[in-house]
Amino acid sequence: MGKIKTIVITDEESRRYDIRLLLNDEEIAVVGYATCDNSAVDKAAGLNCAVAVIDYEYCKETAFQVASKIYNSLPLCSVLLIAENMDLDTLEKAMSSGVKRVITPNSLFNPIEAVKDVYNFESSRSTGYSEQVHESKVISIFSGSGGIGRTTIAANMGVSLAKQGKKVLLIDICLQFGNANLFLDLDSKEGIAELVQENNKLSIEIIKGYCSTHVSGLQLLSSTKSPEYAEYVTAKHIESIISLVRPFYEYIIIDCPASLSEVTITALENSDSILMIVDQTISSLHSAKTSLMIFEVLHLEEKIQIVISRSQKSTINSKYIEQFFEMSILHELPCDWAAALSSLNRGIPIVQLYPKSKIAKSISELIYRL
Repeated sequence: MGKIKTIVITDEESRRYDIRLLLNDEEIAVVGYATCDNSAVDKAAGLNCAVAVIDYEYCKETAFQVASKIYNSLPLCSVLLIAENMDLDTLEKAMSSGVKRVITPNSLFNPIEAVKDVYNFESSRSTGYSEQVHESKVISIFSGSGGIGRTTIAANMGVSLAKQGKKVLLIDICLQFGNANLFLDLDSKEGIAELVQENNKLSIEIIKGYCSTHVSGLQLLSSTKSPEYAEYVTAKHIESIISLVRPFYEYIIIDCPASLSEVTITALENSDSILMIVDQTISSLHSAKTSLMIFEVLHLEEKIQIVISRSQKSTINSKYIEQFFEMSILHELPCDWAAALSSLNRGIPIVQLYPKSKIAKSISELIYRL
């Protein structure tokens, strides 16, 4: 049996980690967080969650409304409420909203037992329901320094997966100077910035209308046509977009900028895996080390996997890098400047232009390892 995918819903960010600790168990995976509004329902659906835990003390105004929407629209997702205390009238409201368990300091169940109990009960009677459209995986490509090959890796991973028949979306959140479209030779359609300015209420149909489709089948949601529009994109927009597209793609690859803005952090928090791209230079390793320290504070360290870009013979080898980070290296991509430059100038990804090259084969191996 896989882990029980659980989402934590609270309007108080400091409570996220507290509740995560309450649910610390090898059979439970806290896969996301959400504020207590309609976006929580979309996110629970996109993450294919089996359990939603609502922090009632900080969501009293909207808790029952959100619980009811999850109950009615997501039959495979059970709702639990964590509260300091609960009178009989409020308890009745909770139950009528579809809440399966209310956890208080004096309740019979602790949070871990409650999650397992409702999951096992609902699983035994859920055979009649259909599955989500896709079990998606969100992969963010990040580095602490620029010019390291993030977009090259993101574009080639996306095309390689699309060539395998996977439904793949590449999202470019380098909002000021994103250029993923150049790597794919796609017209720079209106991107995220224009999308959020022109549409107050996002939907999958609206988002797809702003996407460009590559010959491989990969779809691209580009950043923006002009850098000054970047300020219109908020972290809330990014969270909503990721939640809405999750059920419709098997892989969502996010090309992140070399900065830890609120938008970037939100994308990383909503990812299943974060590929930290480094090369064999001290400046790159130092930037990555600083980023990792911040990720630990944000409790994102479990998602991080190190990938070496442009790997070649050097005194700073993979063994040195593993010792430096005290982490194992997921993969090394070989250095091939000629192939990379030719690919970019022609707008044809390496996996298409030079499919038998070492770097193309290495990208396929990276996908396999993920």
